Amino acid sequence: MSSEDLQETNIEFMAFHYQMMLSEIWVGSVYEITRLRKERGLVLEDGPEHAVARQLHVLRMPIDKHEIANGPGLKQPLQMQRNPPNGDASDLYTYDRKDPQRGHIMPTGLSSRGSIMWHAIDGATLAAVWLERRAISDALLDVWAPALVGSEAAAPSPSEERA
Repeated sequence: MSSEDLQETNIEFMAFHYQMMLSEIWVGSVYEITRLRKERGLVLEDGPEHAVARQLHVLRMPIDKHEIANGPGLKQPLQMQRNPPNGDASDLYTYDRKDPQRGHIMPTGLSSRGSIMWHAIDGATLAAVWLERRAISDALLDVWAPALVGSEAAAPSPSEERA
């Protein structure tokens, strides 16, 4: 491998690394916003924001705590497989929420749109799903944008303020 190829590989790796880091920070920040809105009763239980808040909860736990988000489905230990696999017996392990040495690192990747994706396990249903950061962002914009547009319509424009 030439030094130019190696340098290009390092740039691609670092670009993915920084994109992953910023996406994880974004998840934690937006999770806190939705958690606060739920705590204050501003989120309907059966509304679209509640569904997005659940996705953020399912992501935040493994990102910030390296644990699967607890739920009624996590009563028994789970048989897990490491990703990427090593090709030996260490690939299989048991995740037990009662084990103080437990840990879970979600598999990650890039979507076809170039957005970070995580393979998350919902502790409530034990469903494993791929969640894309951009899809979550789009869903939140669909929920929050009408309120933002409404507040902008009520506020005077900068040109009206000068008049």
